[in-house]
Amino acid sequence: MSEAESDANKLVQMINKYGAMFDVLCVERHEKGAEEYGQLTFLGNDVVRMMMEELADTANYCRYQYIKLMFLQNQLENRLRTEGLGGDGEDVQLDIGWEPMKGTKDVGWDG
Repeated sequence: MSEAESDANKLVQMINKYGAMFDVLCVERHEKGAEEYGQLTFLGNDVVRMMMEELADTANYCRYQYIKLMFLQNQLENRLRTEGLGGDGEDVQLDIGWEPMKGTKDVGWDG
């Protein structure tokens, strides 16, 4: 197995691990809700309204995360501009390519 294949396998394993962590979190949240509010309470709730409120919350969380990611992106770009990827000015090539981490400025976004 090549180093690139090994790295790809590690990445897939991490993706699967994080997906499984999300599954566990969903089950935990379901169980906590059932314990706190009752197993069948959702049947009497306006779940559509609750989902609409959760979507608004999620949209706000996405906004907050966007802002945090823009800060991170700018810091990353500044650091790479001054230090390079290797941390000592050395240009390091990544097998997955630098393009996905490059940002969106070149495609029309201001940031």
